[in-house]
Amino acid sequence: MKTIKLTMLVALLMFGLTNSLTAQVSSFPHLSSFEVDFGDWVQSTFDDFDWTRDNLGTTSSGTGPQAAPWGANGTSWYIYTETSGTQNGQTAAVNCTYDFSALLTASMDFSYYMYALNYLPGKLRVKVNGTEVWSDSVSFNGYQIANINLDAYAGQSSVIIEIESVVAATGTTFQSDNTVDEITVTGTTSACTGIPTAGISTGDSSVCVGDNFTLTNSGATFAGGIVTQWQSSLDSINWTDITGATNANYTSTQTVPTYYQYMVVCTATNDTVYSNMLFVDMNNPTACYCIPQTSSGCTFGDEIARVILNTLDNNSGTGCPSGALGYSDYTQDTTLTTTLLPSTTYSCEIYAGAYAQGIAVWIDYNDDGFFDNLTERVGYG
Repeated sequence: MKTIKLTMLVALLMFGLTNSLTAQVSSFPHLSSFEVDFGDWVQSTFDDFDWTRDNLGTTSSGTGPQAAPWGANGTSWYIYTETSGTQNGQTAAVNCTYDFSALLTASMDFSYYMYALNYLPGKLRVKVNGTEVWSDSVSFNGYQIANINLDAYAGQSSVIIEIESVVAATGTTFQSDNTVDEITVTGTTSACTGIPTAGISTGDSSVCVGDNFTLTNSGATFAGGIVTQWQSSLDSINWTDITGATNANYTSTQTVPTYYQYMVVCTATNDTVYSNMLFVDMNNPTACYCIPQTSSGCTFGDEIARVILNTLDNNSGTGCPSGALGYSDYTQDTTLTTTLLPSTTYSCEIYAGAYAQGIAVWIDYNDDGFFDNLTERVGYG
């Protein structure tokens, strides 16, 4: 009877494990950005609660990404563990199953945000086939990158990678939220021969000054002896290698319109090919001014009621014209303009709503759509 019970228990465990995993991934590099869904990553059935996909910042204060864009490398979406209401030591895990049988080397990297303003951050760890290969439990206000060598698993046909978030072992639990984004699992296969494939490069067509944008190449030859490199050009004729930009994803900023392409080289034969050329233009500055995100807008007296600068007098009142948004744009009102002369001093009067407020003033002198704190903030108080 004991043998029968044990057999049934093992069968049930194996059934649960099978149902918590997806089909094996065998195409590399395997990129997971969570912009659409969880992709090939699935919730574990052997943990205490689930991961959440989100794009607006973690629910608990003093945790997770603190400002938009909330995802890593300028992206919007990410996954995180909401630990409000959890108990000490509880876990949440997601996993993905890989076929490394064709790989000679293997590795994994991902971005993570482990921030607890006042309490313990808990722990984030990675397991491969049940064995812990990486962990972190130190609070840091910003995205960090984990790089994990998985060469020990190269050649194996079934490799289960699990990312597990653990609630703080003691004390308050709600700031144990952990965020993960931009997961890349890759490796090398047998040496390349002949002319490689350049793949297709895609990305944003226009950006604002200071905004992150991401270029992605898919379909390029993946094999041992393959070297890849993003290149940039201002005229589409003279090209320069971008330092450190050797992965299929490239995230950066720019201040002038720029062309990009992805170079793929088979070092064994020195055959070189280039992807399609991408042109990333600069947006009109008037389309680039940021809109602050607020939770209560000006509904509690947090508002700017009147601004006086030279001949400009915008008396919008205390009626909260912007509503819950807490932001008003008057750039289309042609009556709200004034002329300021060089080498002349002007005073700016600002009246708040029901309560005293901290106020700052910027002037976009160079009309680039970006308010620079060092050169364009003209006053605060």
